Amino acid sequence: MPVFSYYQARKALQEGKIPPFMFLHGEEWFLVRELIRLARRKLEECWGSVEYLEWDEDSPAADVGISLTTLPLVGGGRMVVVDSPSPAALESYQGIKNPRLLAVFVFRHRLKKDDGLVHRLAESGWVVECAPLKGRELERWMQAEAESRQKRLTRTAAEYLRFSCRDNPALISHELEKVSLYLGPRVREISTAALQQVGSRSIGRSIFDLVDAVAARKRGMAGEILRDLIGQGESPVRLLALLSRHFLQLLEAAWLLKEGVSPAALAEVMRVHPYAGKKLQQQVRFFTLPELERALDSLLEIDRAVKQGQGEPVLLLESLLAEICR
Repeated sequence: MPVFSYYQARKALQEGKIPPFMFLHGEEWFLVRELIRLARRKLEECWGSVEYLEWDEDSPAADVGISLTTLPLVGGGRMVVVDSPSPAALESYQGIKNPRLLAVFVFRHRLKKDDGLVHRLAESGWVVECAPLKGRELERWMQAEAESRQKRLTRTAAEYLRFSCRDNPALISHELEKVSLYLGPRVREISTAALQQVGSRSIGRSIFDLVDAVAARKRGMAGEILRDLIGQGESPVRLLALLSRHFLQLLEAAWLLKEGVSPAALAEVMRVHPYAGKKLQQQVRFFTLPELERALDSLLEIDRAVKQGQGEPVLLLESLLAEICR
């Protein structure tokens, strides 16, 4: 039987293919649980009713073995999930033949493909690596998640979601669920604006919101976002550090563009996420090089004042933003 990636296993399950055994390994626990949920749903569609059992690593091997060999009491089927099985127990489990069973064995680490264990496991079932999704595979997964909710992600919305959720599939799935409920059944397309409307404000997103407001010289909005962040428990020192880092990036972007780096290549040259690169391109147009340098000087002065207790931190930050917004 095959050795699958997460995406390949998901596709096969959706097509109604059910193996007798699944061996899930890798560091991305969310994807492991997603495959288990999908497999259970497909079994219920196929067999009508499914007895579901989970065993942890401390469960007696004899009890696990009985659950694997026992036929369901009332027709249907049985699904048994075994977390971190021992090698000896695993070898004995593989010999079990139960026509109404799907057994899922979970390894919380990545198995090496050239390891003899992978080849032995593949003889009796699917070996599925649940590694962190990256690049095109992550984008395909995101579109599949949107389509499962009868939605479609625009390219810019997908980039925004990856950036704001830091490529975390659990967070991405949560945000897609929220925005799908917000849009309702009539609206099919998920836009960046819709995600921003309903998204949980993370510190990464809020810093861009804050700089957007400052760049547009919207002093009131900048102050509102600042107070919101402070209210969420963000420390003034951390906010100053993040603002300083962001204005350093803006200054670097301004110099690179001035030296002839194309806007399309900016993100790659700066080694930042493509969405971050686009935002920097947009924001840098609102500042001259001297303005960016003065903003960084002011940030340094305020940072020193906050750390030395020379004034109330929030008021010092508000005065700084007011100065930059002029």
